[in-house]
Amino acid sequence: MLGSIVFTIGVFSFVPHKEFRFLMPLLPLIFYITSRYLAAWSRKAKEVHIWLVAAILLIGNLVPMYYLGMVHQRGSLDVMTSLRDIAQKDPANTSFLFLMPCHSTPMYSHLHVNVTLRYLTCKPNLNGTGDYVDEVTLFYRDPNAWLRTNYPPKGKLPSYIITYDNLVPRISDILSRYKTIEEIFHTDIPVSTRIGRTIQIHKLQF
Repeated sequence: MLGSIVFTIGVFSFVPHKEFRFLMPLLPLIFYITSRYLAAWSRKAKEVHIWLVAAILLIGNLVPMYYLGMVHQRGSLDVMTSLRDIAQKDPANTSFLFLMPCHSTPMYSHLHVNVTLRYLTCKPNLNGTGDYVDEVTLFYRDPNAWLRTNYPPKGKLPSYIITYDNLVPRISDILSRYKTIEEIFHTDIPVSTRIGRTIQIHKLQF
């Protein structure tokens, strides 16, 4: 049983895309093993040691649960509240461009307003195209080249650009026509070079 757990975690460690839910099927096995060990240990342990271990287990779960659930990467949701307020004022003349990794924000499920959205995609290579590169990878290779292609000098620009703070120096040309109207905390520890500590909302000025 323990070998199955170690093997599964080992295999998942080599998968590029990782999510907590991938480990959910292992929880019953983990709970069974740990509960058997703790039950046997508690029969011999002193009461003070039992309470100490219980406190460590409780705090060791509550602290990460609060931080990961309420603080870490919260900007993805917080920014949608601000954008919803903006969109409700003039939806017909409002458009948002999200220059961030795909699936970074929940989009329409939080906006509840019919506005134009543009975001970077990461569609899989379903057609088996040789040397296939998804849009988000293409963008981060050369952000300015992507912007020039999709938003030529005389073309219409989105009324708002939403991006992480660490991307701002790389797209300073287009942002020269925008003003930063809000900066929202996202995370203390970015988990990727494409993710910043804050999310910025930039409004078109001219």
